Amino acid sequence: MLSVSNGIKPRSFGLTLDHGGFTSRLGMAGVWLLSVSVALAQPGPASVVTAKVEEREVARGKSFVGTVKPLRSSTVGSAVEGRVIDFPIDEGDPVNKGQTLAQLKTDTISSQLAAAKAELKLRQEELREMENGSRPEEIDRAKAAMSANEARMEYTAKEFNRIRRLFEQGSASDDELDAALADSDEARHRYFEAKAAHDLVVAGTRDERIAQGKARVAAAEQEVELREEMLGKHTIIAPFNGYVVSEGTEVGEWVTSGQAVADVAELDVVEVRVLVVEDDVTQLRLGAEVRVEIPSLPVEAFTGVVSKIVPSADERSRSFPVHVRIENTLENGQPVIKAGMVARVMLPIGERATVKMAPKDAIVLGGPAPVVYVVEGEGANPGLRTVRPVIVGLGITDGGWIAINGDVQVGQDVVVEGNERLFPGQPVLVAPVEGGPTAKRELTHSSSSP
Repeated sequence: MLSVSNGIKPRSFGLTLDHGGFTSRLGMAGVWLLSVSVALAQPGPASVVTAKVEEREVARGKSFVGTVKPLRSSTVGSAVEGRVIDFPIDEGDPVNKGQTLAQLKTDTISSQLAAAKAELKLRQEELREMENGSRPEEIDRAKAAMSANEARMEYTAKEFNRIRRLFEQGSASDDELDAALADSDEARHRYFEAKAAHDLVVAGTRDERIAQGKARVAAAEQEVELREEMLGKHTIIAPFNGYVVSEGTEVGEWVTSGQAVADVAELDVVEVRVLVVEDDVTQLRLGAEVRVEIPSLPVEAFTGVVSKIVPSADERSRSFPVHVRIENTLENGQPVIKAGMVARVMLPIGERATVKMAPKDAIVLGGPAPVVYVVEGEGANPGLRTVRPVIVGLGITDGGWIAINGDVQVGQDVVVEGNERLFPGQPVLVAPVEGGPTAKRELTHSSSSP
């Protein structure tokens, strides 16, 4: 299986072979590692699974140089102005979506929010009072007032009729008649006024006034939402999971609306962007697996997927941007592949040729050069054989297979499972892959060591 160690990573010495789309790296450290392994104590036979090296017809492949880019990056700015009272991040820190990047002072906006909530409560109670209508006690009071005024009206009317008869008999003066008439008219008017008040109390609040009350409540709710939104903007958060790649402020500083607070890059998945000429881009397809090498990580190899083929070329170079997406891994809490690294991508384009191919799981990484363990000989016991490490160069990938060169012949058995801790000459118990190698694991970074 493919693996990588956290040990020696020689980068400044050794011999690099590059021919026919294959690359390999061999140095003194590789020879030393293989020699040391022979001196290890002889354990019992290891159980392994093998598959045969095959010849397959694939595109020779072409190598393109590109740059590693984050899958997403964002300059996170402040939507409001204010003074920074907390800035809990540093460059290089991992952050989660929604995590606080900076906190601005909120005393003023908090007071405004409290006032807006109090105003909303007042408007809601006013509306509730209008919608509930009059209380039974209020109706009874209005009815009593109307009855009292009705009785007063009837009394004054009778008194006026009595005074008028006396006036006709010459027993009452003009002033007495006028006074009785005035009292009767006043009592009648008071009765009609009390009756109208009673009818209003019974009918309840007008629909128009209820509509006005609802409008005042809606306006108060909008004011509260506005203040809450403004308060939320005083806490500046990460838009996605990623890493802080630059800082734009510090505690105590005054930030303005639109000012950058931090740059965040998503590196759990990265993209290598290369430029491919028009004669080659027509041979690419989305989803194709490709091999990616990063010179600054020489003991690691990665499998990427063609995620984008931008259908617009630069008119002068006739080159199309192609994006290759790679799953990143963490080492001591930091991404192994970093934005800005130079990468070399082997794209499956060009003339087709027959090449030797092995399952990806047969490749062991971690030393100065990729290695496969070839199974040799027959022991006294059926199925008991020995292994020999062979340094190989790696070429184009094809599904779960990868092109190799080196001292490996077509038809030879190579170990695809159990190859993490083998050493030269170690006896092994062999079980072949049923139904052919599946090579489900990707050619990528892992924490195992050979």
